[in-house]
Amino acid sequence: MWRFYSSLSVKKVSTHLLLLSMFVPLLIISSCGKKNVPTLKSLDSPLPPTLLSAFHREDGIIVKWEFPEGGEASISGFVIMKSAGSAYEKVAFISPDMRNYADRSFSLGTRYAYKILSQGIAGILSTDSNILALSPSSVPSPPRKVFLKIKGASLVLSWTDENHNVLYNIYRSYDKGRYSLSPINEKPLSESIFTDLLDTKRPVYYTIRSLRGSDHRDESAPSDEIIADPGEFVPSPVSGVYYFTTRERIYLSWKEPDEPWVRGFRIYRKHGDGDYTLIGETQIPSFIDSENPHIKRDYLITSVGPSRESPATEMRGVVFLGDKGVSE
Repeated sequence: MWRFYSSLSVKKVSTHLLLLSMFVPLLIISSCGKKNVPTLKSLDSPLPPTLLSAFHREDGIIVKWEFPEGGEASISGFVIMKSAGSAYEKVAFISPDMRNYADRSFSLGTRYAYKILSQGIAGILSTDSNILALSPSSVPSPPRKVFLKIKGASLVLSWTDENHNVLYNIYRSYDKGRYSLSPINEKPLSESIFTDLLDTKRPVYYTIRSLRGSDHRDESAPSDEIIADPGEFVPSPVSGVYYFTTRERIYLSWKEPDEPWVRGFRIYRKHGDGDYTLIGETQIPSFIDSENPHIKRDYLITSVGPSRESPATEMRGVVFLGDKGVSE
């Protein structure tokens, strides 16, 4: 009797083990979709950063690199490694969306080398990036007294500098106080003047930095920020005014302005001691006044910029005389 029950118990246990062996794989498969469960792909070594570069600016060594767009999802961040002539040490771990790092701990004249590794989700590190080495030197003082001038379709920046044998980088932004790490000039400038295309649609901000001209810049603090605001652009006064009278009309004309950003012209008129009133606007440098040309009158003509008018140019004593004429 005992043997009979023992045999039966063994069979039950065997059955339970069989069912369990079938059920466990199902648990594993169903759990694969859960977050933070390692997969074979997450155990692969991630791609390394590439095109590592660095430059010295003010109180920091700025290290930059590239990483495949969209690859951020496969890594947890970047490991910044630094050497001062001995073994590399980890100095920072930064988020996967970053592409630059500012090292504030350095001494002038010391040679430093940097490399960066990407770290996968499971903590596995990539191979090394390329190695970048530099020896930071003292930086010059920033440019002073920056001037802005509008010249036709161009914007001209000029400045003074007390440094000797320095070059310059120009930085431009559409967001006040926020600038790219890369200048807009292809090569450092050797003269204290820069010409840019004029933007008449929105305010543009500029700063200028002096640099020593080494491979790693040794770049100064920025100059004072200067703004080119189309709302403040004032056109030049109208010139070359001319009129022609007939029995029915008075024809006004003037020279085409030098500024291509002039949007039009306004014409004001008065009789005798009265006040000037706006009688019309035009986008071309001419206007026809159909009021009785036998009545003497004066005109003011202005150029209109993005938001402001030029000083007025006056035409006085205009009246029909049976011949053409020019303003007094």
